[in-house]
Amino acid sequence: MRRSGPTVPLTMAQEPIWLEQLRHPDRLNAGFFFATIDGPAAAGDVAAACASVCRRHPELRGTVEERDQRYWFRINDLDDVFEFEQAALPCPAGTEQDAARAWYLARRPLDWDLTARAPIRFILLDHGGDRRTLVVAVHHMAFDGRSKFVFARQFARELSAIRGRGGLTGAESGSTEPIEKSELTEPIEESEPVAPLAASDEPDPATLAAATRYWRGCDLPSFPSLVLPRPDRATPASGTAATPRFELRDAAFRGLRALTAEAGTSFFSGLLAATAAHLARYGNDRLALCIPVDTSTEATRDRIAMQVNMVPCAIVPEPGATFRDLVVAAGQAVATVDRFRRVPFHLLMRELRRAYGTDVGPGIFDRFGVSYPRVAADLGEVAGLRIEWEFFAPNSSQSFQTTLQLRTTPDGAFGRLDYGTSVFDAETAEDFADGWCRTLEHALRDPNSPVVQGSAVSTAVTPARAADAVSGPKSVPAGAGTVVVPVERFLPTEDRLEHVKAGGRIVLVLDHEQAGQVAWGEWQPDPGTPDAALPLPHLTGRWRPAVVAPDGRELPARTPGLLVLRPPGGGDDVPTGFRARIDGERRLCFLGPAERAGDFGGRLLEGGQAERRIAALPGVRDVVVVPGEDAAHPAPGVLVVPSAETGSDPGARRTWRRRVLRVWPPEAPRPTHVALVDALPLDPSGAVDLPRVRTICRTGRRPLDGLRPAGPGTA
Repeated sequence: MRRSGPTVPLTMAQEPIWLEQLRHPDRLNAGFFFATIDGPAAAGDVAAACASVCRRHPELRGTVEERDQRYWFRINDLDDVFEFEQAALPCPAGTEQDAARAWYLARRPLDWDLTARAPIRFILLDHGGDRRTLVVAVHHMAFDGRSKFVFARQFARELSAIRGRGGLTGAESGSTEPIEKSELTEPIEESEPVAPLAASDEPDPATLAAATRYWRGCDLPSFPSLVLPRPDRATPASGTAATPRFELRDAAFRGLRALTAEAGTSFFSGLLAATAAHLARYGNDRLALCIPVDTSTEATRDRIAMQVNMVPCAIVPEPGATFRDLVVAAGQAVATVDRFRRVPFHLLMRELRRAYGTDVGPGIFDRFGVSYPRVAADLGEVAGLRIEWEFFAPNSSQSFQTTLQLRTTPDGAFGRLDYGTSVFDAETAEDFADGWCRTLEHALRDPNSPVVQGSAVSTAVTPARAADAVSGPKSVPAGAGTVVVPVERFLPTEDRLEHVKAGGRIVLVLDHEQAGQVAWGEWQPDPGTPDAALPLPHLTGRWRPAVVAPDGRELPARTPGLLVLRPPGGGDDVPTGFRARIDGERRLCFLGPAERAGDFGGRLLEGGQAERRIAALPGVRDVVVVPGEDAAHPAPGVLVVPSAETGSDPGARRTWRRRVLRVWPPEAPRPTHVALVDALPLDPSGAVDLPRVRTICRTGRRPLDGLRPAGPGTA
């Protein structure tokens, strides 16, 4: 029976973590680190050292409970919540860390019930002989990056004290027998009890107001979405992964150190500038990067607890900015982070929500983080043992969709890219991380040259241009059962799917009034990803497709952007009015009309892809999606033409709205209105009349000219 202990309110750092877990129980905000121990260390001694550290830090014995409409941390007796397991994991000498990492990643829990279990667990893996690895699994409710080093130092001190007294009478070295908790309940040394960290007070109102003004000055509703390369194949909707560790070359490390010293900024400012330069290659000129910062004080620096705040900063380089300019701009951004480091992130989001009347955080502040914690060097020693710590292990948490983990030592720098599997696959993530290193190396060769100049892209990144020669027939196929459809008008509706199932072919064609027929591809149905970009691998003329940013710079492969055509004899690019990307195999992949794409508060709507998601629903004959008109009307509009007569039945309209929202792209702004019509409104040229679409969606009323007047409704 668990004995009742004292309770304290969750701190401002803990409460958002807990609320996030309640909202998303499938996400685990946790991580792990480990130490390989070479030498005769008894399992009981190792367990006792772990227990002694937990005893000194109340948060490591805490569980969450709700009372009086508040969330509290109950500090439990150690023997009620202490978890220490043992397992055999034979492996050759020198491979212990790799084996331990793989073992834990294959077995780490998918959930962590903090109402019943403490936020730390231990597993001692025996590799044979006198080799073992201590895996420390931690939940971020009570553990931050700085706490890893605190634990390591105190573990070494406690283990030294235990061994200095002759050890415990527990399990022998190499034993996998369970350890009796009764052997671990008494502290090794007398020490004053430490109280849990008090819940933080509200920040200084003037500082909170200043942070709010800073971000209001950035015009968040018009802030562009972050553009990143997209995988060629569909990836799981949720999950986390990480690239292998990469090392910064010695010349780049020394060059960046010299440049930042010359500019009077920190080395981290240089790393942040490299990140901004690399993201600029993908067309990102207004950046919001989130930085996890240490908020511990002199009095709490040796406490194991969550003492981290997420502080966003903006980097907006001037046109023609050099890398040296970016280093200075990044230094100013770091100064902003330091100024607002104690403004709790969730309170800033609250104030911005009040200011704008809508939540502007998702899409701007959750996309890209840069983590750069201090790395402690002196972790202590234990006589007779060699202990090697590995702190650079991937988290299971996903504070941001993408996080660049950067670290430095006196002699070099290294990093890793953590990412959500809905954003990258392994190949795309590793290409992005490798490209970051190449971008920095290229920028350091001449830091006084513009990072991006006109439409020229640095050779550090491969431009996205369709291949000059693509295998397969050049001409569009014809014949019985073949239906040729302009790619911009294609939707994967039921009748199209049935046509292919019956043995027919659907050929998608890209035509242009000046270039003529440009490319084609045969539609291959994939019910799992109806919104996928439409490949057009066969080029039929001499004009070559390319993908560019709005300012005309050519974008790297896999990056979505504006589709242009390159004349065969040279000359200016010719716009097409479409969006596309070039995949890793250098195939043109069509996204949709550019006028159907829109940004609001960092959230991008690819209207063509949203239309394909909706068109794949049973009972859809036609659909059009339009982005919001402006900041005052940011919600997209959706017009659905059902294949069956629905009339004006309110129940049918509500059903359709629910169906549309179920398949709506999760990162795009959500529509407030879904209207049902008998036919889409057309302009005199036969194209969809987008102003009339917006009128129908916004007012629920449909102009009668060009449409049958019966039965529309707005859900």
